[in-house]
Amino acid sequence: MRNRKLLVMALVFALLVTSSPMASALWGEKGGGEKPDRHKMMGKITDKLDLTKEQRAKFKERGDETKKYVEARRAEIKKLAEKLKNELEKDNPNRWAVKDSIKKINVLRTDIQLKHMDNMLELREELTPEQIEKFKEMLKKQRPKPSPAKRRKK
Repeated sequence: MRNRKLLVMALVFALLVTSSPMASALWGEKGGGEKPDRHKMMGKITDKLDLTKEQRAKFKERGDETKKYVEARRAEIKKLAEKLKNELEKDNPNRWAVKDSIKKINVLRTDIQLKHMDNMLELREELTPEQIEKFKEMLKKQRPKPSPAKRRKK
C-alpha cells in the first residue's frame, strides 16, 4: 500500500512538473519553477527593439490579454490536477477518469502554447523589418542548448 501511494504521488508530481520546452524557449521560463518577471522581460524587449509608443501600446494590450487567457487556463489545469491526484489516491482509481483528466490538462497546456505563439506572431506583424531581425536574434539567444545526451546523438 505504501509503495502504491509513493508511485501515485510520483506520477502526479511528474505530470504536474513537466513543462513544454517550446514555451520555455519562447518565453524564457526557467527550470525549477522559477517564472520570469513578465514586465521586466517586456521592458527589455521594447527597449532592445526600440518600439514606438503605438507599438508599445499594442504589445502591452496583447500581453494583458494573453495574461488573462493563460491565468484562466492555468486555474483550470490546477483544478484538473487536483482531481487527478484525488482519483489516483483512491484504492481503485478509475482508469478512464485518470485518462480524461490527463487529456484535458494536455489540451489546456497546448491552448496556452498556441496562445503564446499567436501573440508572438501578431506582435511580429507590428514590427519593422529591422525590428524583426533584432527579434529573431533575441529568440535565438533564448533557446535552450540541447542536453548532452541529445548532442551525442547527432
